[in-house]
Amino acid sequence: MAHTNDTPYITNFSQLDAQHRRILEIIDTLGHQLKTEDSHDNCITTCTMLVNALRHHYDEEERLMLKHFYPDTENHIGQHMNYLLLFGKLLKQLQNHQLDSAQSTLVYMRSWLLDHTYNADKKYADFIHSQSA
Repeated sequence: MAHTNDTPYITNFSQLDAQHRRILEIIDTLGHQLKTEDSHDNCITTCTMLVNALRHHYDEEERLMLKHFYPDTENHIGQHMNYLLLFGKLLKQLQNHQLDSAQSTLVYMRSWLLDHTYNADKKYADFIHSQSA
């Protein structure tokens, strides 16, 4: 599925969709910083902002899935945990000033996030919306 640069309005939960948009904005900011070889400190700060935004977002998603007894919650949380592990790799690349590697990792992370949003997030959202229909 082709994705645009627009953040997906995929869950129809306004707060979660706004968080998706914000997370992609931060990823794009970090990507720009890497391309323009912005200061190391700025890249680390943006990466930290990204981790914090994701953790907050994942906490909210996971609470929502648990509240509605979404049957694939455990697998979905596992996907979140695996994604957060990529930050260790990204941070190590940034700390070692491996900007090309960090850029490649970030491109992968952006693609993964969009796929996850369009597929896994859509599934839990559809499930929850169908419960209230």
